[in-house]
Amino acid sequence: MKKSGIIILLIVSSLGLYSQTKTSLIKGYAYERESTPGIIPKTIGEDGKETTRPIPRIKSYQLFLEYKKGTTIKPTKVWINGVAYRVRTENISTTPVLFKTNTVGDLYDTDTLVNKTNNKVIQLFTDGELKPVPKSKPKNAAGNIIVEYSYKGKTYQYKFKEIKKIAPQILQ
Repeated sequence: MKKSGIIILLIVSSLGLYSQTKTSLIKGYAYERESTPGIIPKTIGEDGKETTRPIPRIKSYQLFLEYKKGTTIKPTKVWINGVAYRVRTENISTTPVLFKTNTVGDLYDTDTLVNKTNNKVIQLFTDGELKPVPKSKPKNAAGNIIVEYSYKGKTYQYKFKEIKKIAPQILQ
């Protein structure tokens, strides 16, 4: 009986090791921010009547990847709600990564986007839609943010588990 218990324990522990990620990527952080233009769009129709158009809401994203020190990953594209974008990266030299939002007067709120870590962190920036549109789209691309990256010559996809909203920006 002891022998079978030990065998089961070895099998379960080896499955746990096997299921760990094959890449050095540890975690992704995704934030969405809406911006609203300060001028209410109005148009004058052919009949001379003034009409107000809906206020456009512009979404921007702040994306970060945390991965093991001493390794390199190369993001190649980002899918946002099913649309593929070119991507460029910037190394983050110090953590935590803070985001300050003006409130009233000289006051501001601070959000921590990436906690303090000893791992490497890069920020991803979308750099325009990919044209022509890639033929292969991730199955779960709609409504999600997915980054495609290469690691040791292989291509991987990482779906951000959560997209946190940060304070909207009202432009003047």
